[in-house]
Amino acid sequence: MQDRHSNGKMPSLRILLMDDEEMIRDVAGRMFRALGHEYEATEEGQEAVVRYRDEFVAGRTFDVVILDWNIRSGMSGFEAATMIREINADATILISSGNTGLITDDERFSRYFSGVLQKPYTVDDIRNVLEYFGPARSSVQVIGEKDNPSEI
Repeated sequence: MQDRHSNGKMPSLRILLMDDEEMIRDVAGRMFRALGHEYEATEEGQEAVVRYRDEFVAGRTFDVVILDWNIRSGMSGFEAATMIREINADATILISSGNTGLITDDERFSRYFSGVLQKPYTVDDIRNVLEYFGPARSSVQVIGEKDNPSEI
């Protein structure tokens, strides 16, 4: 679990979210802010990679990166994850999708992703995933539709 402040609250995290659906970016952003976290959102993978690289070079890393697996146009979450891993092998990268079974069965998955945030997600799912993922983890986790993270 992420270290908590003496007041019992989790420290504020910097989150990079990539999703091609504006409504998801807006709703997730409200959830992040309500939980006390900073976030930036991009519409497709190339934008996410550029944003991640620029912040990394400036010494301001993102604590968690959440990438949409499938997008209508532009670079996918998988492609973006491979490029972000080239920038920072220790990045905490989560894939966000409504169909996680096919994703986690892909042999490349555990090489590039720290875990999955299953759509649709709630504020409790967001809280659980952000509490669980702070420093990079060695095992793959699935968050969503369950109360607690579970190892796969």
